Amino acid sequence: MYKKIISLVLVVSMLMISTVTSFAMEPDRDGEFLTQQKSIYINEMKDISTENKFKEVNVSFDTNVNINGNLIINDTKYELQLNGLFYPFNEGVYNKNLVVGDFSSSSPDFRVINVKVDTSVSEPTLIIVLMETLTGNYFELKSNITNKEFEMIYNQSETNLKEVSISENDLDKKLLSLYKYDIEDNQPETLNIEYSSNTVRLMSAPRMSRSDLTAFLTAMNKYGEVKLSDYDIPTSLFTDTGWDHYHYTNEENNPFAYSVYASKNGSDEYLAQITMLDTTVHDEDENVSVQLEYYDGMVMSYNIYTKKAKVIYYGLGGNVSNIKLALYLKASNDNIFTSRCLNGSLKSQSSVKGLIGLLPHGGTVLTLWDYANDECITNAITQGKKDFPDTIQMQKDKYGDENIIKAIYGESGKAYMSRKDVHYFQLEGEVNNSSNNVDWSYKYQISKHL
Repeated sequence: MYKKIISLVLVVSMLMISTVTSFAMEPDRDGEFLTQQKSIYINEMKDISTENKFKEVNVSFDTNVNINGNLIINDTKYELQLNGLFYPFNEGVYNKNLVVGDFSSSSPDFRVINVKVDTSVSEPTLIIVLMETLTGNYFELKSNITNKEFEMIYNQSETNLKEVSISENDLDKKLLSLYKYDIEDNQPETLNIEYSSNTVRLMSAPRMSRSDLTAFLTAMNKYGEVKLSDYDIPTSLFTDTGWDHYHYTNEENNPFAYSVYASKNGSDEYLAQITMLDTTVHDEDENVSVQLEYYDGMVMSYNIYTKKAKVIYYGLGGNVSNIKLALYLKASNDNIFTSRCLNGSLKSQSSVKGLIGLLPHGGTVLTLWDYANDECITNAITQGKKDFPDTIQMQKDKYGDENIIKAIYGESGKAYMSRKDVHYFQLEGEVNNSSNNVDWSYKYQISKHL
């Protein structure tokens, strides 16, 4: 992370060469039209505690954005040339108050970590974060600009966004990658989750009740920014970097799970992507079911100085994919499944599969998931309820080798969940006798956007 942060004094002397918000066309003497370039000139940015300076900075706008200037470190002068594009960040509390830049440096002495223009502070501020490749030191360069200058940048950024050909999911990831400081991240892109009625292990995420977590998420959706201490939410939700997950059973008769991915973002900020699922199990008489429902998800930040959490991206939790649901019966009992039904609302749900698990009467289950490969039915959500023979002998006659249906399964295939109040996946079944010997299990992968 940061070896050194150099905070720069805000510049007081600035000259705006042109404040138009679109290219101004002026006729020359021959009657032809010339494009007037839009640019911002910054006289000097100087560090408070050292003599390091960023001088004569010119920000010019055409199809691309060029940022040129001289960086002086310990009396050594470096010519710095940055080139890239700005994009609007119209998400969370930053709606129309932030543009983020996709920039590279032509100088081998520096790597571009982050470029943005932020108006959520007292004045619009241009921020450039560089890393000196030789020392690994970071330089955070800041300067105030005018509202007209920001308007010019913002309008150009919207034009740039319209020209991007990219999927919605990939665009979300791109904008977030530009928002955060470009620090190398060795964490895996996905987290594999498996839980069952027989699971006893605990996972590392901080313990929170469902009511506390939902109250916090509700407040974040309503206000956008809150004091973390006003809610029973530990700071470790943000400051324990990497992946965390926890599943709660028998929580207010409504078990749930949440996953969080957190990372450090500069000297004073942490980012966290949280995804909460309701995990409902129903077991009453002959009817049983297990269901995952996407409760909510978002990307948030936490400032260690203000102690506030704020929303960076509403509704953008992790994508929940490769979902597998299972209900299975104790092998020693004479219970059998007599039906299976998959319900749900998923993205691209045509690939959903329904399966059964056959086991010789009285046999022993070695690995639950290994024998979920019989009677595979695709598009299972649209197929409706599937009935099976309702006596042990009739199932033996149909499936042979003394086989009976001791388990039912649902698999999402390429389908996934990503939206609250919309996406869920349920497996339900009926058994021939009382279902007090039914166990359940689920698997899924959750992906990070950070």
